[in-house]
Amino acid sequence: MKAFRLGVVAVLGVLFSLPLSAGVFPRDYHPILGWVSVGGQSWLALRAWQASGPHVLAVNPLTAQTQVLALDAPPRQTWSEVLATARQKNLLSGLYFRLRAQALHDANPWDNAGIRQWPSRRRGAWLSFDLCPSSRPLDRWVFRGLLTTQPKNKPLPVFLEVSGRWMSTHTKDLAWLYRREAQKQLDITWVSHGEFHPYNPRVPWRQTFDLTPGLNFEQEVLGPEKRLLAGGQLPSVWYRFPGLISDSAHVHQLISWGLIPLASGAWLNKGDPLKEHDIVLVHGNGNEERGLELLMAWTRRHQAALNSGQWSWLGRNDFR
Repeated sequence: MKAFRLGVVAVLGVLFSLPLSAGVFPRDYHPILGWVSVGGQSWLALRAWQASGPHVLAVNPLTAQTQVLALDAPPRQTWSEVLATARQKNLLSGLYFRLRAQALHDANPWDNAGIRQWPSRRRGAWLSFDLCPSSRPLDRWVFRGLLTTQPKNKPLPVFLEVSGRWMSTHTKDLAWLYRREAQKQLDITWVSHGEFHPYNPRVPWRQTFDLTPGLNFEQEVLGPEKRLLAGGQLPSVWYRFPGLISDSAHVHQLISWGLIPLASGAWLNKGDPLKEHDIVLVHGNGNEERGLELLMAWTRRHQAALNSGQWSWLGRNDFR
């Protein structure tokens, strides 16, 4: 689902899903947890804030896709209560709870914890572009090149992992991405990738990125979400740990806030082979050109399969 461009959800004549104007920064934005019902559909509310009235960010447990709902925050629940309700309503087999269960199972590695691959009914892989802080411009050329491989009039589905610092220093590049999505050239799943995304190459990797001593992890996670909402975009349930570095405590904290860690089955710049149903990781921030060149070389070698539909770049609706 795409926020703010879906229209409104009407229930008993009351409008529950309202557009937010770009530039309206969420106030009192914070994690919550509780069930809400819209039109007979159960949604799990994960965030609440004020912006010309109360709003919540909620996830559809069946599809793992999010929506902004103009509702008061529900009464807080524990995860035990949420799961008990999901069990009663036969929702535990929904995609969101299956992703969450897998993420909990894969929570312990220091490196690449989370979802690396996932089954799909179609042959293909998911493309994800990290936009870490960078002084270089967005690699627009790779998006333009990939668009030429898509079937006619079909947008290119991508995960974009945005850091707050990149968003604040690359406003023209960010506007370019917004326009490509509005023109239905890109179908973007927006992923938080840390507000400040600290990195210190002079310290052990267990003391940098999100493991930096004294770092406010909640601010790291929520910062890009707030920026996306202020830009009229929809945060997803995914979070990518910078550098793919985490520990069990951070992964469990992330999941407690309702998010799923997006790992990778193929970080191309590190030489990982691209396999079916992988989450493919490249950087679109100008810092890893080799990974992008490898992606485009792979695409050229498989152009016939892309043209025939035997291989596809998968979107959020392709998770089985």
